[in-house]
Amino acid sequence: MSSGLEKALAFFTLLNSVGLLYVGYQNYRLGQENQAIQSMIYNYPPRIFIQAKDRFTLKLPETPSESGSGKANLTVTVITPHNGYVTIDQSSFNLSKDKYLLDLLDEERLESNNVKIVKPYPITVQQGTSEKVVEITFTGYVAFKMEEFRFHKGGRLEFGDIMVLITFFDVQSNRSYPHTESIPVYLEYNW
Repeated sequence: MSSGLEKALAFFTLLNSVGLLYVGYQNYRLGQENQAIQSMIYNYPPRIFIQAKDRFTLKLPETPSESGSGKANLTVTVITPHNGYVTIDQSSFNLSKDKYLLDLLDEERLESNNVKIVKPYPITVQQGTSEKVVEITFTGYVAFKMEEFRFHKGGRLEFGDIMVLITFFDVQSNRSYPHTESIPVYLEYNW
C-alpha cells in the first residue's frame, strides 16, 4: 500500500511541478509584456507642434528701402516623456511665385530675396506637455525694381515661406528630433 501512495504522491508532485513551471513561464511572459508597455509609455518619440500666433510680416521702413525686419509670436508645443530643450531656427526661405510680386522684383537679383531668423531661440522643456510662446525676430532683404514704385502708395504682399526648424534634444536618451514647418511671410511697405 505504501508503494501506491508513493506513486500517487510522486504523480501529484510532478503535476504540481509542471503547474508551477507553467505559472512561472506565464509570469515571465507577463513581465516581458509589461516592460514593452512601460517602454512605449515612457520612451515614445516627442510630438512637436508650432503655430504662428501673429502674421510673420517683414516691414520695410517709410523711405524706399530693400531691407526690413519684423517680429512675430510663435507657439511651440512639445509632448515628450523626458526633459530636454528645443532650439528654434530656420532651414530655408522660399520666395513666393506670385506673378504680381515677381513683377515688382528685380529679375537679376531674385536669389538675393530672403528672410532670416536673427538667432536660434533655445527653450527648456519638461516631460509631459510644454507650451511656450516665443517672440521671433527676423530680418529680410527685398530686391525691388524701384522704378515700379512710382505709382504705389504701399501695400502688403505674400513674400514667401520660411521653413522653421525646431529641434528637440532629449537629455535622457541623448537624441535629437528635428521638425520643420512652413510659415508664410508677408511683405509690408508704405512708400
